[in-house]
Amino acid sequence: MQKRMRKAFTLLELIVVVVVLGILALVAVPAFSGVINNSTSSVAENTAKAIARDANALAAFNSGANANLTDNGDIDDAVADTTLSGDDGWTVSTADTDGARIELDKNGKKQVYTICAVSDRAVVAFEGTDAAATC
Repeated sequence: MQKRMRKAFTLLELIVVVVVLGILALVAVPAFSGVINNSTSSVAENTAKAIARDANALAAFNSGANANLTDNGDIDDAVADTTLSGDDGWTVSTADTDGARIELDKNGKKQVYTICAVSDRAVVAFEGTDAAATC
């Protein structure tokens, strides 16, 4: 009796591989989605910090080397109303309130940052999803 050589996988082996790949996909997709959301939050926070840095620089430029941001009106003047749209679908807009409020919106999800004058500097505060954030 001659030994027969196998030339292909059996149906059972293919089913096992498909099931294992499915389980891996179920674990990996939510983790990957979390990484994407965290990165967009980081982009939003960095944008808010950059605006605060620019507000400090503008105050220094307009008032000399020892400039101070004495109140939130200085920040409003420095930031002004702006709307930016990124490639990832987030819309960044600033709105004047008691400080400069930066709202990020994507498909109804909102993140709010507020830039306030604190101790003679512009400081960024994350306000969560509350659209009524104030300094």
